[in-house]
Amino acid sequence: MAPKPFSGRDRSLQRPIPSGERPPAAVWRRAAARLVDAAVVFFVLWMLVVLRVLWFMGSLSDDVDPEPWGSAFVPTVVFVALFLVYEVVYVAYNRGQTPGKELLKVRVVRRSDHGEVGLGRALVRSLLPVGVWLASPVWLALGLLFVPGTSAPLTQRRAAWHDHLASTAVVHYDRRAEEEGESE
Repeated sequence: MAPKPFSGRDRSLQRPIPSGERPPAAVWRRAAARLVDAAVVFFVLWMLVVLRVLWFMGSLSDDVDPEPWGSAFVPTVVFVALFLVYEVVYVAYNRGQTPGKELLKVRVVRRSDHGEVGLGRALVRSLLPVGVWLASPVWLALGLLFVPGTSAPLTQRRAAWHDHLASTAVVHYDRRAEEEGESE
């Protein structure tokens, strides 16, 4: 059974939403979902270090400390790599939702037809935000605040730069409500 299309008015945009199209996700939901996902990846990284799976982190951090990162370089690169894998795998193979996106009821879809994103698009979409995270700490702080989501509040469809790059959209989507509707 096809998902129920949203038809009505998107109060934040004050314009009719075409039938079959879901409304864009609120910027606060997108940001909160990103924070939840970052916390999950951070916890996984922490557990891998505690369990000594990433036993090399301590000594490598002491040996490799390029400016301006210093000893935070290796943990930052490992975190970014884990986050990239996490985001790409979940978005590509879990109907466009990471655990954070599912919790906040948002989903990544193709802009053209609101279908599944796929591996290539998920990878392209994830590269800009994680690339910003690898910038130096000064640029990182500015980048986290502005670059990935700069255009999200400004465009009518709330699309961030990485969504424009990958031709994706982040829409409001409640998987549980849809699954309950299908079972009735």
